[in-house]
Amino acid sequence: MSHVTGCTSQDITRNSKEVHVLYLESAGFNSTSSSGFLPRVSLKVRPRMENSLHVGPLVVILNTATPVMWQLEVDKISNASRFIVFVTQESQVVSSAPLRLIVRQKPTSSLRKILNWARSHFKALTSFSTIGMANSVVLKVGI
Repeated sequence: MSHVTGCTSQDITRNSKEVHVLYLESAGFNSTSSSGFLPRVSLKVRPRMENSLHVGPLVVILNTATPVMWQLEVDKISNASRFIVFVTQESQVVSSAPLRLIVRQKPTSSLRKILNWARSHFKALTSFSTIGMANSVVLKVGI
């Protein structure tokens, strides 16, 4: 099990978006295999409160040192929820869920630069986590 540090707050944007930063130091694989496939990291998004349905908009900033394929899975997240996901360059996001998903790319940066960018760009930071190594991550949303 990898070491995870971070914090949460009730800070959201003026238009009620939650802003979450995940800073993954390693997916535990080399950047690409000899076949050219990116390492896959599962990102499971679910409400913090077990018996609730999350319906609000979400911004998720995924920073990795090397490119990965993020496999987005949701549990009890409304199909009407809008996801804006920022990934490091050459990383990708795939989802089998019928989501309103927007994916944008951003250069890899230090944790401090990512947090400063999120606070200045969105004027909010709901949570951030640093994860040493993982191929599966659970993000709990809702304040």
